[in-house]
Amino acid sequence: MDRIQGFYAGKTALIVGATGFLGKPLVEKLLRGAPDIRQIYVLIREKRDARGRTVDAQERFEQEMLPIGVFDRLREEWGADFDARVRDKVKAVAGDIGLPKLGMSDEEYAALASEVQIVVNSAAVVVFDSPLDEALEMNAEAPRRIVQFAKECGGAVLAHISTAYVNAGNPNAAPEAALPTDQERPDGWNGPVLPHDVDKEIETLKRACEEEEYASEEKRQAALVKAGMDRARERGWSDTYAYTKALGERVTELSRGDLPVLIVRPSIIESSLQEPDPGWIDGFRMADPIIAAYGKGRLPDFPLNPDVTADLIPVDYVVNAALTAIVETAEKGGLRYYHVASGAENPLSYRNLYRYSRDYFLQWPMTDKSGSPVAVPEFTFPSIEAYRAQLRRKLKLLGVFDQLLSLIPSKRMKRRRQRLGLLRNAGERLLYYTVIYGPYIQNRYLFDTSNTRAMIERQTEEERERWGFDVSKIDWRAYLMEAHIPGLKRNVLKISDDAEHVDRPMSEGSESWT
Repeated sequence: MDRIQGFYAGKTALIVGATGFLGKPLVEKLLRGAPDIRQIYVLIREKRDARGRTVDAQERFEQEMLPIGVFDRLREEWGADFDARVRDKVKAVAGDIGLPKLGMSDEEYAALASEVQIVVNSAAVVVFDSPLDEALEMNAEAPRRIVQFAKECGGAVLAHISTAYVNAGNPNAAPEAALPTDQERPDGWNGPVLPHDVDKEIETLKRACEEEEYASEEKRQAALVKAGMDRARERGWSDTYAYTKALGERVTELSRGDLPVLIVRPSIIESSLQEPDPGWIDGFRMADPIIAAYGKGRLPDFPLNPDVTADLIPVDYVVNAALTAIVETAEKGGLRYYHVASGAENPLSYRNLYRYSRDYFLQWPMTDKSGSPVAVPEFTFPSIEAYRAQLRRKLKLLGVFDQLLSLIPSKRMKRRRQRLGLLRNAGERLLYYTVIYGPYIQNRYLFDTSNTRAMIERQTEEERERWGFDVSKIDWRAYLMEAHIPGLKRNVLKISDDAEHVDRPMSEGSESWT
């Protein structure tokens, strides 16, 4: 038993956000890598199904988490005992981090706090431009309730999962440290700064969300999306997600007291490199709609800055780094920060991301509906301004065509208008990607990883083998061609590696954009 396994032996953990992309492999790794852990609680909201029936937390865990591929390796290793062993080790707890006491009764709350020694908060609204009220609730306000629960546990350690892009907008190397405030800006600091009074900021934003009256729910949502993006950019962040995660960090820091806390800041989390299987992924992540559309021949070009670093990090590296950092923080106490990012030690440029993706699809092309290989184009890396202008011209032209076709009432014209609608949806989605992804594909960000590197150096060889997250050893070409893109096809596009390719739409309403 290594030091990390030994730490988790006999302990009880609460995972908040277990149903998310990071939470699922985290639960899996605790079960597989720390088999002597006493208990894992997962906090899951009850919900109603289409028939109005209440689906409780345990049922959601067994229906929505256990059947997915992240547990396939464990299912194979444990064989017929899998279901019984999981039910013994993992208990779903009904709760809601948007409510006082995490949505539990006083008795349930106290009982859970009496058992737990490790709390992991990986819950978040991760949509870059989510409505401001939703992002505030999950990313900025809920952390206070989770900190309070961890403090009531007595001797617990809290892992708060943030994002490296709380430092977005900083042209220098972002340190593994607390973000500065507008009253504590260091000399030479060029990045965004938090308001010193974070509670006042949150209350001001909440009132702004609540005071407005809207003609419809659709208009309300659109207004709150705009309000979040406007406020984020006013404060120096590129989007609502990064801004509200920064607020959540500040709330965690100010409310922790003497609670041992680690803040883990991953960069762009993508599919696994090795664990539980190479290429495991759960839905599209940031780069994936672009890769999928390119492989299907639906993306002739995209305004990537070829010299900017695509700071990808495999999800299993984030899991292993977080679980190792929990041990370090429990041993040393205090408030600690860890960037889990690749750009400082092993940068992958967008030029190479494109090149390796192209090499993959040239060797293993997708096929169209007739079974013919899809030819992938060569990117020219246009400027983002030129690309948007071209998209807007095409959208305007499609609008004119649609108006003309509407004057001809026939079934044939109706089908053509439907096709035009799909093309317009695809074009508008691409325009949206250039706006949302623009800062990430055009600007250079660098995240210092000294604390994370030091943690690797303190691992034994055995621990590095079991709990590895050394980004310097990643071969990006092999990762993309042998793990990520095959995993994307297998897990998201539902294309079997050993069967004839079946062309499926990238998402509802997708269509070629040429």
